[in-house]
Amino acid sequence: MLPPPPTGGPEPRPPGRLIAAVLIPLALLLTALLFAVGGWLAAERPVHAGQCVDIAGGTWGGHRVVDCGSSESDYLVVHRIARDGRCHPDYDLFELDGSTIACGILDVRVGDCVHQPSFGLGTKVRCADPSATLLVTAVEATAAGESACTPDSEVYWVYGEAALTHCFKAVPALV
Repeated sequence: MLPPPPTGGPEPRPPGRLIAAVLIPLALLLTALLFAVGGWLAAERPVHAGQCVDIAGGTWGGHRVVDCGSSESDYLVVHRIARDGRCHPDYDLFELDGSTIACGILDVRVGDCVHQPSFGLGTKVRCADPSATLLVTAVEATAAGESACTPDSEVYWVYGEAALTHCFKAVPALV
């Protein structure tokens, strides 16, 4: 006959603890992997002429490629040039990376609003946004300037090389 099993030894783990010991580290690993892939997908990608970008807060070096004409699109990139190069004077310029800048045209259509700071890049904003300063009144495929604008336009920007005129008026104050 066999002796009885010893008493006072370690008790077997309940099955729930074993499952938790495996699933919690696995869940943490999957979460970290998702964040890494998400960060990689959201990272700035190379921008090419003909693409549009959202300028993050109107600052240098913060941008992402978006659909042209969308509410997020601030600029159409016309040219990419070396950082020490020059854009045509009609274009706005902004940094793409440490060695490249873009020459761009504000990507707007009639009814869009723009926040145009005293110094820096204008960016599209909702017209109800308190920072909105200009309302687009006309966008014409001509370098004619003022004569291409509607009578209520107060300001115009001409992109001569691109044969494009943007017309604006001040955003009416919200009461």
